[in-house]
Amino acid sequence: SKFTSRTYSLQAMILHSGLSVSCGHYTCVAKVGMQWILFDDDNADYTTLEDIYSESLNTPYLLLYSQT
Repeated sequence: SKFTSRTYSLQAMILHSGLSVSCGHYTCVAKVGMQWILFDDDNADYTTLEDIYSESLNTPYLLLYSQT
């Protein structure tokens, strides 16, 4: 077959909170080893995907995957 099955793993997300892409705030969540880190301006804090998903104001803007 021309198509082969590939598996990808989420590595990072750019998140937006606000009314439109032209206003609001952008943050980044990145996987470092087995943990997730939230980068918000000059702050970096450990977080979980569950915490990110439960925050209703965060909208994924860009998702970054790596092939596993």
